[in-house]
Amino acid sequence: MDNNENSIDPSSEILIAIPESKGSKKYKTYLGLIDSGSSGSLVNKEIVEFTNFSMQLQKKPIKWDTATGTFQTDGTVTIEKYHLPQFTRKRHITLSFHVFQKRSKLIYDFILDRDLLNKLSIDICYSTARFVWENIIVDMVPCNYWTEQKIRNIAKTWNMSKKTTEAEELQLAENLPAPLA
Repeated sequence: MDNNENSIDPSSEILIAIPESKGSKKYKTYLGLIDSGSSGSLVNKEIVEFTNFSMQLQKKPIKWDTATGTFQTDGTVTIEKYHLPQFTRKRHITLSFHVFQKRSKLIYDFILDRDLLNKLSIDICYSTARFVWENIIVDMVPCNYWTEQKIRNIAKTWNMSKKTTEAEELQLAENLPAPLA
């Protein structure tokens, strides 16, 4: 951050909602990081174990360099029908993630890589402090914006019903941050 007190550095923190277990209609929301420098999408091993998703072991561990450090993974998991709640409830994503052991000081449970960004056509626009996913524009937030309480508020709205009404979309939007100044 520069010396200007009114300046806020945008971060590429993002929320990810995944089914509580394979095939579940109820979702749990986690904090992730979009990392255009990473060549692999990663998920916290504890989440995989908690949700009982099937992990496929790798023959050899793989090392990943990310914005938050180097990680070693020893398996992959496919998570079906997950969402990016800041954008929309209407798009389902299925993707394989490499499974990593989360360090105690790391706040992110997911790291989304450049291949995912490319596959989904998500652009990071630091000049405007926004993410763009095709026709959906979402404002970035400052680092550490997403507290556990804010994530719970989004998750509560997210799990209200299967079909999204305009009122529910409005309630979800009210829980999202205002644009960075």
